[in-house]
Amino acid sequence: MSDATYPKASKGSKVTRVSRASETPTASAQPADDYEDAEYDEPYYDEDEELEYEYDEEEAGPGLLASPGRAVLLGISAVALLAVLGLVIWLLSSQQSSGPKVIEGATGGVPVIKGLAQTSEAQAPTKGAFAPDFIWTDNNQDVALSSFRGDKPVFLNFWGTWCPPCRAEMPAMEQFYQLHKDEIQMIGVSMAPRDEPTGVLSFVKDANYSWKFIHDGDYKIAEKYQVASVPSSYFIDRNGIIKVVQIGAMIDEKMIENNFQQVK
Repeated sequence: MSDATYPKASKGSKVTRVSRASETPTASAQPADDYEDAEYDEPYYDEDEELEYEYDEEEAGPGLLASPGRAVLLGISAVALLAVLGLVIWLLSSQQSSGPKVIEGATGGVPVIKGLAQTSEAQAPTKGAFAPDFIWTDNNQDVALSSFRGDKPVFLNFWGTWCPPCRAEMPAMEQFYQLHKDEIQMIGVSMAPRDEPTGVLSFVKDANYSWKFIHDGDYKIAEKYQVASVPSSYFIDRNGIIKVVQIGAMIDEKMIENNFQQVK
């Protein structure tokens, strides 16, 4: 009996199972212990069980992306990670670029003042005193206001692109400069926070003004000169002494000429 071979179950036949808990088979005369050692010509299978097994395999899925919900969560996580990385890069670049910079050229803006120059002189923004000295960079070289001493007097003008009286006096200033550019150094000083170097350069180029322009990026120079309103102009002689303090706009070229005569 141990070598008995069971016939293959056909698809239409009823499958009879043997209970292990009972020694008596329910539909076969074969003893239960012989059933364990039985050999089959072909593997036994139940179609219903096979379909159920295949369905469970599909439910498990090949991996993480098998579920649409998991794929969406993975995509959101990736986007969030990229956003955090971009924020970190932006913060690092902002820290590296913080503080006033010397910006020159048509694509960058007017030069930015670096700060006050160290001196032992008694300087004050008043008539009869040495003009407060400061430094900016021009053509990759540091330039101090005091470097013009012994050469030319200086016409120093604090102004703003946003200031109507400043804009009103500038055409007359251009006419004056074209007549006297070999006799005087004209310097226009714009100021933060209402102006910035690139905007100033754009304004100057559009209006075709040709004297020198620089920018007070932290308002320290304007504070040193006690600029309470704009425009404010200082006419400084060849020795660096302030001869004229002009508060408010100069309405025409003649008014500028009169101030110039005091430092000529």
